[in-house]
Amino acid sequence: MSINVGEESLRSLLGDLGILGYVANSIFQIAQQEQCLINYMGGVMKRYGNSPKSYIVYPSLISPFEFSGSAVLNRGEEVRKYYGELSHLVRHGILVRTSVKGEETLVFIGGFDQGWASDVVAFKAYNGGNAYKAKFSISSNILLGLYSKETGLAVIPFGGGGPQNWYNFRSPAQQVCRDMMERTGMKMFLDDIYQSLWQKILNAFLQGSEILSKYINVFAFGGIMNFVPYIQADLWPTLFEYIPNNIVIVKNEVARYWEINTDILGHIEGISSQKPALTPGIVMLRELDDILQRPTLITFPNSPSSLLYYLSKGVKAALSRGYQFSSSVGLISNMPIIEGSPVLGSQICSAECQGSQGLIGFIGNGLNPLPAPGGMRQFQSAVSLLVPPPRSYQWDDIVEWARTYNLDVNKLNLAADIIVVIAQAARKVAQELGIEEEEAKRLASELEISEEILSKGVENVATELTNLIRSL
Repeated sequence: MSINVGEESLRSLLGDLGILGYVANSIFQIAQQEQCLINYMGGVMKRYGNSPKSYIVYPSLISPFEFSGSAVLNRGEEVRKYYGELSHLVRHGILVRTSVKGEETLVFIGGFDQGWASDVVAFKAYNGGNAYKAKFSISSNILLGLYSKETGLAVIPFGGGGPQNWYNFRSPAQQVCRDMMERTGMKMFLDDIYQSLWQKILNAFLQGSEILSKYINVFAFGGIMNFVPYIQADLWPTLFEYIPNNIVIVKNEVARYWEINTDILGHIEGISSQKPALTPGIVMLRELDDILQRPTLITFPNSPSSLLYYLSKGVKAALSRGYQFSSSVGLISNMPIIEGSPVLGSQICSAECQGSQGLIGFIGNGLNPLPAPGGMRQFQSAVSLLVPPPRSYQWDDIVEWARTYNLDVNKLNLAADIIVVIAQAARKVAQELGIEEEEAKRLASELEISEEILSKGVENVATELTNLIRSL
């Protein structure tokens, strides 16, 4: 459910939500929720440093890799212009390891640019400085079922299990909350977001301040984990200064396909290993339980305090370069690249600070900038959808989450089944050729995710993969 807010409505809202957002943020800067989360973040970074365990608070990134040849050849100028804009090149999310039919599988949950569905056949997901590839058959149309236009979020299986010392993003907070509520007999339910209830509430909310007191009763702190400062300072100038539009998409003469310039992909991969930024956000709720049950609203970055936070965490140089572009779409509130970012919360259902942190949602699409007070445009805020996370990272819970937000679970399960066959074939090839299983799975990512894999079966896919490896 994307949020469509007219400019006039936003202007009328400034006196209510805009000012309230800044005031509320000033209050929450010293609130225990925020302090719990910042202390937790600092503790993770200090204790685990650059070890994989620190990735429990690192977001992941996703970008296009290989393009449909027909898209580039038939709409060349249009496609190059589209992907010449940073806003269409990268999104945030999380990359988690789960088990599908006994096979360890990496699954990306997060942002997805709508243009990718028609133009892109292969993607790369980035986590902790490593890249993982998923390639889809053009004819199968599986990819079309793996994302939601309404939320701008996708679930994409990538195959492979990643390194042995893999750590998933901090577990969803709502698992503990749901169990607690069920034990106390509280009725749990999930509204269908495609019913018009919440949209009607939002539209009414934008008409006047009386709705504010009626429907928005709780403000909760949410820390948006993202790499926006690094992308602004590193990838943005690289794209505009050194890689003009006509060479963002290039022809791989060896593999005979069109792909994103490898320099761009290299920058994104490197950025995913940097210590992430925490952008302060304020979640607006009717009641606290809503953050566990249905999409809510979140405003960010809310005040100059976000700038002070960045500076205090050692990315002063990055932010300084990033603000060179703040006069246009470089403003964080206008950057779709933040869509899909995981949001951490504290004390959602616990009075104790210790261990109360967890994933509370993802930034949805439809970012709407809120006018900033005069002279503070560089601190402009945005309002967006906060979409709750899956109940857990178990495959069944991920599928149920996908169903809730209108993804095609039949195609999602089909993609997972195909990846299971590829994984089984890769294991067989690794044993036969005497290579590491993870390396075989990495090479197997060159195989297309298509129904033909299922019809071929493990033995034939293994033969095909063996021939591919020997040709390399």
